Amino acid sequence: HKHRFCDGFNDCPDGSDEVDPMCLHLTTTRCFRKGHPGMRPLALPWIGDEVEDCLDGKDEDGSVWPSCGEDITKRVVNDDNTKCKDVFLCRTGSVNFVDYESLCDGVESCGSENKICKVSRGFPEIFTSVHRYKTGHTTTKNLLHCLPGMKSLDFLKKDLCQQSPFRFPMHKTFGINDAQRPKLQKPLYKQDCDNMYGETYVFMSCTDSCTNSKCPLTEYPKVSVCKDQFPQSFAGTFARDTDGDPYLAFVVRERNTYHSDFFVCEKSKKCIPYSKVCDLVDDCDNFEDEAQCTNHFQCADEMQLIPKPQKCDGTFHCLDLSDECNEQCSKQMLQRAFLKIVSWIFGILAVIFNVTNIWRGIKKIPKCKNIRTLNNKALVLLISLGDFMVGLYLLIVSANDFHYGDKFCNLQASWRTGSFCSFLGVISISGSFISMFSMTSLSLLRFFVIKGSLLLSSPPVTRSHAVKIIVFSLGVVGISVALSIIPIVSYFEDFFTNGLSYDPRLKLFLGFPGKAKHLSIINAYNGRMKARPMSWDLIKNLMQEMFSRDYGGISSQVKTVEFYGNKVCFFKFFVTSKDPQRYFVWCVQGIYLFCLVIIAVCYISIAAISKKISAGVGNRFAGRNRKTQRKIQIMIVTDFLCWFPFITICFLHSFEVLDATDWYSFFSVVILPINSVLNPIFYDQIYSNLAAYVKSLCGKTYNIILSKMELRRPPTELSPEENEEEGPRKVKINDGIKVNVSNPLKSINHRRNVGGVLTNRSTISQGRNLENQVESTVHSNITATHEGAIIEDGIEGTAITESFGGINKSKATQSLPCRLRANGRKVATKRGENRNGFKRPSV
Repeated sequence: HKHRFCDGFNDCPDGSDEVDPMCLHLTTTRCFRKGHPGMRPLALPWIGDEVEDCLDGKDEDGSVWPSCGEDITKRVVNDDNTKCKDVFLCRTGSVNFVDYESLCDGVESCGSENKICKVSRGFPEIFTSVHRYKTGHTTTKNLLHCLPGMKSLDFLKKDLCQQSPFRFPMHKTFGINDAQRPKLQKPLYKQDCDNMYGETYVFMSCTDSCTNSKCPLTEYPKVSVCKDQFPQSFAGTFARDTDGDPYLAFVVRERNTYHSDFFVCEKSKKCIPYSKVCDLVDDCDNFEDEAQCTNHFQCADEMQLIPKPQKCDGTFHCLDLSDECNEQCSKQMLQRAFLKIVSWIFGILAVIFNVTNIWRGIKKIPKCKNIRTLNNKALVLLISLGDFMVGLYLLIVSANDFHYGDKFCNLQASWRTGSFCSFLGVISISGSFISMFSMTSLSLLRFFVIKGSLLLSSPPVTRSHAVKIIVFSLGVVGISVALSIIPIVSYFEDFFTNGLSYDPRLKLFLGFPGKAKHLSIINAYNGRMKARPMSWDLIKNLMQEMFSRDYGGISSQVKTVEFYGNKVCFFKFFVTSKDPQRYFVWCVQGIYLFCLVIIAVCYISIAAISKKISAGVGNRFAGRNRKTQRKIQIMIVTDFLCWFPFITICFLHSFEVLDATDWYSFFSVVILPINSVLNPIFYDQIYSNLAAYVKSLCGKTYNIILSKMELRRPPTELSPEENEEEGPRKVKINDGIKVNVSNPLKSINHRRNVGGVLTNRSTISQGRNLENQVESTVHSNITATHEGAIIEDGIEGTAITESFGGINKSKATQSLPCRLRANGRKVATKRGENRNGFKRPSV
């Protein structure tokens, strides 16, 4: 009887009268219930149901019980302290509404809410029953399966299936043989069963046809357990188990065949057909029918199962978000330790380098005397400003990654929908635009200067030109910021909004559903609707109509995921051909590509023009041009290695040639910001000098280590025949120095690698071992090249050459700038003073 429900006493042997869903919500106010002594609580659905359950009939007096809602949503609640909330409105069914807590619970309260839940979560359509066909008196069950990689239909002509009877358990059954049982048409080879459900999964796994799944059947059906559930079709028969013990087997007759295709729930003592086994639904009330299955992922709350392929697919399916927030998926903002370290290093270096450049540039600009210098300094200052903004973005992202830690995945809704995330996105892409536009302008400026004339003096700075530079700089900054804030302007909301985020209590929506997902939900709720474009305002209004508005509705609980609303709040470079934002993103990518082409063309032209200029102006400009071109080449290579492959990958992703979604964090944290660290080194001499000093220090250290190692090696003497040869013999002392040593001098040569240059160490036979220097009288044919000093043809003097840190220094020819004559020819000597006390040889 109804009055025996929810009374606190187990009237059913299994206690099911007290675990019925209606018993979950009881009143705190009690009354004398019919058929019971004493006062008992009532189930909330009994209040106002036009049936008197209390002896005094007060359960039908609405004024006595605390309530929430108005009109059709008015309902009784537990007590006066209950916080009233809006409810889901039913379009069909016997009730008018469903509480938030009862949504998506698997129970059809109003006829359609669970269908809407499946649509909103992207739950796939699964097939739990197999195809059957009858041939004569034999029924065959055809187990459909996929053939991956099939290139032609001729493949189907091969014998890929086999037929066999299915019997579980393998017990002897009286009166039934294999000919009377259904046959299975199954694959000849083992298959991956993780995408199979219901009957297909059971038949495949229990016939050893799965590669990694085991049979979920453990208990065999008996009449004592299953007969009451199938009273019209069961036929019991005697059977013997593997131990020979008899029992009454539960068998069902279908036409002319018999089968016992039932799963036995041990604890709940009921039988269910194979179609309800491994189907992602708890049919045994304790997940017995799903426990041994490998085709699902069990959410952390242990009350929800999802298909295995939906784990870590980038979309939330579990109500507790555990299918994406776990150790195998991304739990943190920057998941890998490499990304965390690089983000901190690049952020710190970019901020320090560029702040230094900005400070030095601000002090130098007022001292510029000519227009050319002012233009260069102003553009370098803009580049440093843009790179500083990118470095600041990296530091903020790194700090927030440290702050959130493993909690980021569960809290990312507040991060991705917040205005601070959009602010970060504007900072990063604005800085990138400023740097790219300024670098392009600087390339054009250098090209026109080189093309005009390298030696022409630049006119002095005037007030009007200074104003032009300021206006140009403000224009670059303004255009960059304008391009960055377009996606977050409310006027363009329909193009740039990525999705909506709802209150977690609304189980109907998980994650950040976009327009397509909302349209499918609206169609599932309202029935068939005419396909037409919808604005976000219209979508929000239609979603609001699915819920009551007694307590503000859901509008206050909905937040917008804007254009920059991703994990690292970066520009959305990766779009698909169906994304409404694709045209804007493609335009931005085209702008970057156009700037890179201009930079490349300019510097290639500068290299060609500089080569001609160097040939005409002499060694003085040649060295400086080579040094400049080396920097330019490095800069071009780094720019292209960063941006060109990235833009190429973006276009391949747009046309679905590849899926680069997983690479997004790597590009946004490592590849693209690297120029913010390298640009200050290229454009500011202080960091170039620092790099040169570090290189020199490393070279000296390396040279000392090699010297210590070389001293331990025994010398290699020349053979007597070589020392007794007639005529002069050439001995290499250092690269670029050749000394003719005449007989009867004996010499021992030692080869030595100093500072990366292969040199020689000679010991003259007079017994003087000078190790790193050689003293000898030079008679003729001495050619020494040291930083532009050339001595040749019959200069007689003392040549002492030492090698230190990989640099050869000549002590015999260090003199003031002059022109020496050797046999009537002019010879250039080294620029510098005589630091070692040797006089210039007279010529």
